[in-house]
Amino acid sequence: MPGRVSSKNTTSSRVSHKSFSQTSNSRRTTASTTVAIPDEGPSTSLRARICRIFSDAQRSTVGHRKLAVSLRKIQEDCCYDFTGGRRQDEEEFGEDDFNGEVARCVIRLMNVKKTEGAGDRIVRFLGIFLRRANDKDAALMLETEAEETQFFPETPSTRLTSHILSILLPLLGSKEKVVRYRATQVIAHIINSLDSVDDDSYQLIRMGLLKRLRDKEAMIRVQAVLGLGRLAGNEGEGNQDDADSDNDVASGLLDKLLEVLQNDPSADVRRSLLLNLPLAPQTLKPLLERARDVDAATRRALYSRLLPALGDFRHLSLSMREKLLRWGLRDRDENVRKATGKLFRERWIEDCVGSTEVAEDGTTQQAAPPSLDGLLELLERIDVVNSAAGTGIATEAMNEFWSGRPDYRDAISFEDPFWDQLTPESIFVARSFNDFCKEGENGTFGALGEDKMPEVTKLAFFVQRYTNDLVNCIRNNRTLSEGDREEDTVEKEFVVEQLLHIAKALDYSDEIGRRKMFALLREILAIAELPDEITKLVVDVLRGICGREAAGEREFCGVVLEAVAEVHDNVTNDDELPAEHEDESFHSAHSELSDSTPTKAKSGGRTNGGDDDNSGIEEEKAIREIMINMKCLHIAQCMLENVEGDLQQNIHLVTMLNNLVVPAVRSHEAPIRERGLLCLGLCCLLDEALAEENLSLFLHCFTKGHDALQVSALYILSDILTVHPNLVTADNVDIAVKKSVYKVFAKGLRASEAAEVQSAATTSLCKLMLTSVVCDEDLLKQLVDLFFGPAVKKNAAVTQALSYFLPVFCRSKRENMEMMAAIAANVIHRQVNIEDEDEEDEMDEEEKKVIGVDVVGNMLVDWTDPRKLVVQEAGSVRWDEAGGKDVGTVNGDVHLTLADSLLERALSHGCSKVERKVLLTMVGKVYITSNSSAEKVQASLDLVAEAIYGKIATDTASKNALNKLHLALTKVLGEGHTVRPSIEEDQPADPTLADNETKAEEESDRSETKMAVDEDQAVTGAEDTVLEELLDDEDDDEYERPSPARLKSGPHVLPGTRSEVYIPGFPLPSSFLPPSECKGIRASVQQSIPAQSFLPLRSYGMAKTAFVTGATGLLGRQVLKAFDKAGWTAVGTGFSRAKPPSILKLDLEDQGAIEAALDETKPQVIIHCTTAFSSIHLPPFSLPLPLALAPYSPRWFNRDSRHFVYTTDIGAANRFPDKCVADPDGTRALNIAASRRLAEAARARSIFLIYLSTDYVFSGAPGEAPFEASSTPNPPNLYGQTKLAGERAVLEACENTGLAVILRVPLLYGHVETNAESAVNVLVDAVWKAQEKDAQVPMDDWSVRHPTNTEDVARVIVDVASRYLTADEARVAMPKILQFSAEQPFTKYQMCQILAEILGLPLNGMVGKGEDQEVKAVRPFDTHLSTKTLRDLGMDVRTMDFTDWWSVSYTASTYDC
Repeated sequence: MPGRVSSKNTTSSRVSHKSFSQTSNSRRTTASTTVAIPDEGPSTSLRARICRIFSDAQRSTVGHRKLAVSLRKIQEDCCYDFTGGRRQDEEEFGEDDFNGEVARCVIRLMNVKKTEGAGDRIVRFLGIFLRRANDKDAALMLETEAEETQFFPETPSTRLTSHILSILLPLLGSKEKVVRYRATQVIAHIINSLDSVDDDSYQLIRMGLLKRLRDKEAMIRVQAVLGLGRLAGNEGEGNQDDADSDNDVASGLLDKLLEVLQNDPSADVRRSLLLNLPLAPQTLKPLLERARDVDAATRRALYSRLLPALGDFRHLSLSMREKLLRWGLRDRDENVRKATGKLFRERWIEDCVGSTEVAEDGTTQQAAPPSLDGLLELLERIDVVNSAAGTGIATEAMNEFWSGRPDYRDAISFEDPFWDQLTPESIFVARSFNDFCKEGENGTFGALGEDKMPEVTKLAFFVQRYTNDLVNCIRNNRTLSEGDREEDTVEKEFVVEQLLHIAKALDYSDEIGRRKMFALLREILAIAELPDEITKLVVDVLRGICGREAAGEREFCGVVLEAVAEVHDNVTNDDELPAEHEDESFHSAHSELSDSTPTKAKSGGRTNGGDDDNSGIEEEKAIREIMINMKCLHIAQCMLENVEGDLQQNIHLVTMLNNLVVPAVRSHEAPIRERGLLCLGLCCLLDEALAEENLSLFLHCFTKGHDALQVSALYILSDILTVHPNLVTADNVDIAVKKSVYKVFAKGLRASEAAEVQSAATTSLCKLMLTSVVCDEDLLKQLVDLFFGPAVKKNAAVTQALSYFLPVFCRSKRENMEMMAAIAANVIHRQVNIEDEDEEDEMDEEEKKVIGVDVVGNMLVDWTDPRKLVVQEAGSVRWDEAGGKDVGTVNGDVHLTLADSLLERALSHGCSKVERKVLLTMVGKVYITSNSSAEKVQASLDLVAEAIYGKIATDTASKNALNKLHLALTKVLGEGHTVRPSIEEDQPADPTLADNETKAEEESDRSETKMAVDEDQAVTGAEDTVLEELLDDEDDDEYERPSPARLKSGPHVLPGTRSEVYIPGFPLPSSFLPPSECKGIRASVQQSIPAQSFLPLRSYGMAKTAFVTGATGLLGRQVLKAFDKAGWTAVGTGFSRAKPPSILKLDLEDQGAIEAALDETKPQVIIHCTTAFSSIHLPPFSLPLPLALAPYSPRWFNRDSRHFVYTTDIGAANRFPDKCVADPDGTRALNIAASRRLAEAARARSIFLIYLSTDYVFSGAPGEAPFEASSTPNPPNLYGQTKLAGERAVLEACENTGLAVILRVPLLYGHVETNAESAVNVLVDAVWKAQEKDAQVPMDDWSVRHPTNTEDVARVIVDVASRYLTADEARVAMPKILQFSAEQPFTKYQMCQILAEILGLPLNGMVGKGEDQEVKAVRPFDTHLSTKTLRDLGMDVRTMDFTDWWSVSYTASTYDC
C-alpha cells in the first residue's frame, strides 16, 4: 500500500494567472503548430511497461479497466514511497518520468485520423485511467491529510492532468485538422471524465474550446461542444469574466452554446449540444425547439433521448406539450414519429401513473400495471378538450397509444359505471379506443371493439342523457356571466361530440337500436340551442342511419327539413311577447298608428320612452330572426354536404331551395346572404341547369365581394365547373360566359395583396386544368410566371400548389405538354426581364431572390420531355418493376415544338444576348427521335440552319448546342437529305452578334468530334434533369422541387372543395390544397381510369438513376463513370472519402440513413460496390520510435500516403483478406449486415440490386478451376466466407422478386488515386522497391490470378442493369448469380515482370516465392471464374489486354514514379 507522496522528481503543473496570460499570447502565434515528436532518449523499462499497456488498450475496450489498474500501480510506484522493499536491480523512476511517458503516448495520438478506431479507444482508456487515478488520490488525501482543508488539493493525478492539458492546449490552434481534432477530443474527454479541475486550467480549457466552436471542421466543433457542455453546468446565470479577457470569454458560455445550437450548419454539432447541454430554465426552450430541426436524426434524438431523460413531463407548459406531440407525430420522418409515439405511451403515461422505476437516462425499468386514472390524467395534461378538436393532436396520440400498449387494450373496460359520470378525458378514451378498433391495424381489433363498447340502444340513452344536460346547461347559463358558463358548457359539448363520433362508427344492423337512435337524433336536431358542431355530427350520423341508397337519401332529406321547420317554428313562437309587456306593446302599436298625426303629445316624454322601448324590441327581434335563419341554413348546409342525388328528383330539396335558400340569397343581411350562397352552390352541384342559371351570380360575387366572399366564390365556381364541365367546354357554350370565368381566375391570380384570394384562385385553377376543364395558354403562362416570380415567395400555399401542379400537369397529357412548350419562350423572356428589373430597382435582398433563368430553362425542358409522359401512345413505352422506361419509340414532336418556339424567339430582333444564350442552351437539350414527324423535323432543321447562317450563337456553349441539334435532325432525315451548314464556314453574319469568333470556332470544331447519334433510338436527349441541375448548382436554393414521395397511390380528396378528382397516373395528394373557406362544398368526379395508367411512382419525373455504394473506391469510381456515360443519373456514396455533393456520405450501418438516401434519390438500380477491407489498427506502442505509431515516423512526415507502404513488407502489401482476419467483427458488419440492410431497403422500394462479390467464395484448389456460377462455394478464408454470407443475405432479402443479382469478380486493377487501392497497382511500388540496394523483395509466384480491369467490370455492370431492368416479369426466372473475369492467368511475380519491362527496370531485387504458409488468411491456388452465364445472356465478356493497358497507362504518365 503506498504511503505518502514521494518527494523525488515532483513538479507543480498548476498554472498561475501570470502564466495564463503568457499562454494566451503564445497561442495567438501558434497557428502553424504541428506535433513535435519528443526526444526519445534511451529506452527504459518504464517506457516498455507503459507502451505495452497503451498497445493493449488500442486493440479492444474490453480490458480497459484492468489496464487502468495496472497503469495506476505504475503511477503509485513512481509517485509514492513504496512501503515494501524494492529489488536492488530494479530501476527507479519518479513522477516526472511517469508523466513524461504518458504524455509521450498521448502526443502520438495527435495525427491519428478520425476514421481509425484505435485512436478513439486510446482516448477512452485515458479518460478511464485519469478518473480512477484522481479518485484513488482523493481517497489517499482524506486518509493522510484529513486535517488540511484545500478546496482543490494537489495530487500526482492532478499534476498529470495539468501536464497533459499544458501540452494539448497549444495544439488546438494547429493548422492540421487531424491534430486539432484529436487535441480537442482528448481535452473534452478529460473534462467529462473528471469531477473537478483547478481554476487556471478551467479558464484555459474554456477559452481554447470556445475558439474551436468556430472551427471550419464540423468534427472538431462536435468535440468542442462535448467539452463545453460539461463546463456550462458550472456557469452561473449572468456570469461575466474579466474585462481584459477575450470577447469569447467575456460573454456567458451558455449563451454562446445556445447560439451554436441554433445556428451551426452541422447537424452533428447541434445533436451533440442537444444531448450535452445542462437542463436549466435558460436552456430548456432552445433545446425543445430542436424538435423542428432540419436534421431527422437530431429530431429523433430529442424524442428518444432528451425528453425521456428530462424527468416528469408535467413540468413542461401545456402549450409546449401540445407542440412537442404535434411536431413529433406529424414529422415527415418515420423514425421520429415512432420515437414520439413511444415517448407518449411509455414515458409520459408512467409519469402520470407514478409508480414506475425510472433509470437515470429516463427509460422505464419496470412498467406499472395499466391504470385508467393515470390515462385520464395524461389526457388532462395535454388538454384533450382543445387538442382533440379539429386538427388537434390528441386523436393521433391516442391511436399510437392503443397501438403500442396491448396491456391497456386488454385491461380497459367500458361497463355501465364508466358511463355514469363522463368527463372529457374518459369519453375521449372511449372514442379513441372505438376508432382504433374500427380503423387501426387494418381493422384487426374490430371484434375487440364490439365486445367492449356498448350496443346501439344503450349508447342512444347515453347520448340522450348528456344532450339533455348540455341543453339545460345552455339554457340555465343565459342568466350567468360569460366567464362562469363557458367552461362548463364547453366540457359538456365535448362529451356529446365524442358520443356522436362513437355513434357515427357503430353498426346499425340492429333494427331496434337503429330506430331508437333515429328517433333520438331527429328530436335532438330540432333543438335550436344546439351548437353548430354538434348539429353537423347529428346530421352525419342520421345520414349513416338512413342508408346510402336513393330511398334512404329522400328519407334523410325529409327528416332534416322537418327539423328545420320545427326549429323555425319554435324560435318564432318564442319571439311572441309575454303578458307583462302587453301594455308597452299596445302603446307602441298606437304610436305607430298615430305616426301620421303630428301632435305635441307625440314628442312628449311618454311617447319618446315608448319609441325607445319599441326600437329595442325591434332590434332584438331582428337579431333573433337572423339567428333563426342562420341556424336553419346551417342545418340545410350540413344536409347538402351529405346528398349526392339529382336535385329535381328530390321534392324535399326543391322545396328547401325555393323556401329557404333563394330567400336567403336575396336577403339584405350579409351573413344570411353569404350562407345562402354556400347552400346555393351546393345545390348547383346537384343540378346542371341550376348551376348554369346562377353562374353569373357567383361571378358577380367575386367581382364585387370582399376577400372572404371572393374566396368562397372561387371555390364554388371551381366545384361547379369540375362537376359540370360542359358549362365551359361544350361547343355551344356562351363565349362571353367562358371569358368571364377565365377573367375571374386571372384576376384572382394577380391578387398578391390578398394572399387567401390568390391561394384560392391558384388551387382552384390548378384543379380545373388538371381535369382539362380549363385549357388556356394565357392562364397557364400566368401560373408559370407566378411560380417563378418573386412575389409568390410570400404565399407558401401558392408555392406548394404550383410546385406540384406544373410537372404533373405537363406529364399527364401530351396536349398539356405541347401547351407548355408553346409558352416556354415567352416565359424565358419574362424571367430575363424580371432579373433586369431587380437589378435596376431598389428592392430588399429577399425580394430579389428569384429562381435563376438557367434553372427555369432546365425545368421547362424537363417538363416538356416526351419520355416522361405518363400515358404514351399504345405500345410506345413499357415499364418494368423497378420503374425503368423504354423510350426508344416515343414520339418527340413535343420537343420539336419547343425547339421551334425557342429558335423563333432567338432569331427575333428583340431578343437580348442573355436571353438568346439561355434559349440556345435549352435547344441543345431537346430530345429528338426518329419517330418524330418528318415535316416537323424538316421545319426545325430549317430554323436551325437559319440560326447557324445568321451566327446568332456568340459563345461556345450556344454554338455547340446548335451543332448538336443540327446533327441530330440531319441524322433523322438521312445524310443525303440536306447539307449541313457549318458554323466554321465563311458565311454572312450579323455584325451585332459576332464577336470572339476565332477561339469559339476552334472550341466548336473540337466539340464536333464528340457528337454521336443513336441510329435505333434517340439521337439526342435532355441528359440534365431538373434534379441534376439543382444538385449541381448550390446557388439556386430558391427552387424546391416537388418530392415524388408525395405522390401516393389511389384517389385523394382536395381539401379546398372536398371534391374527389382522379387524374390518370397522378393522384392529387391530400396536402395539395389548403383548407377551403367554403366549408362543405362537395363534388364527386369519378372518372374511369384504366389499370395500366397507374404506373410505378419511381419513374415519375426522373431519368434512370443508378445508386453506387463505395463510389470512392477503385471499382466504384469506374462504375459511376460508366453509368454517367450511358446516360443514367449516377449517384455515388462513400464514407471516409466522401466529398458531398459529388459523392454523398452514407454510413451503411445506419438503416435510417440508407432509407433516407434511397427515398431522396429514387434510383432504379443499386450497385453495391462497398466491401470490407477492415479498419487499420495502430501499431503497438511498445515499438521503437520509427513507427511506434506509424504516422509519426520522421520518414513518413515528408511523404504522402502512397509512400507510406514503403515502411512495410511490400510483398504482402494490401492483403485485404489479412485485414479481414484482423477485424472479423467489422468485416461481418459491412459484408453481411450492411448488405442485408441495403437489400431489404431495396426490396421495400422495388429497386434492383447488383451485389459485387468475389472469386474467393471458391476454394481454388489445384485442378478445380474454372468455377461455374452453379459450382458449390467453399471459401478458404474469412473474407470469402463473409462475402458468401453477404450473397445469401441479399438473395434471401429479395427472394422471389427478381430484384437482386450477384456478380462475382476476381482481382481488379485500373485507374487509382493511390497504388495501395489495388493489389495489382501496388505491385508498381514493389517493382520500384526492388531497385533499392540489396533489396530482396519477396513476391508470390505460386497462386494464379486473372486480373480484370475495372473499366470492363463497370461496362458489364451497366449491361446487366439494363438487361435485367427491361426484362419485366421474366426477370424472376433469370440467373441470380453471374460471374465475370479476364482470361489471362498470371502470378503476382509474373505481373511484376511485365510491369518492370514496361517501366524499363531490372527485377534483380525481387524474389519469387512458392506457397506462403505464414499468411493469416488462407489463399486459394486458382479461382478462375467462368463467364458462361453472361455469355448465355448475350452479353459482351471481352476484356482489355493486361500488358497493353499498362503500356498505355505508363505512356500517359498515370503513375508518377
